[in-house]
Amino acid sequence: MIKVKNMVSTRTGVPVANQFIIENNGVETFQSYETTIAIRQANGVVVLDDGAFDYSRTTSKYLKEFLYGDDRKEVERSIASNDLKYVFSDLNPGA
Repeated sequence: MIKVKNMVSTRTGVPVANQFIIENNGVETFQSYETTIAIRQANGVVVLDDGAFDYSRTTSKYLKEFLYGDDRKEVERSIASNDLKYVFSDLNPGA
């Protein structure tokens, strides 16, 4: 079953427009507007869209939340160490 929910502001507790978590069979997708930003696979690996990693200030804020607090520097360290926690791919072909 697919479930879609808005991300919630940590400051106000109010759902945030255009920032979504989509759950489907153990896979979570973070979507900003109509762009897929990241997918957390069932094995815990997070696939980040290489073209949308620094999409906007707001999207970056909610991406960090989706990544359980990991920021850009932590993602880059993880990738440099080849621990396979994060990988990049084109999640929005033709966009």
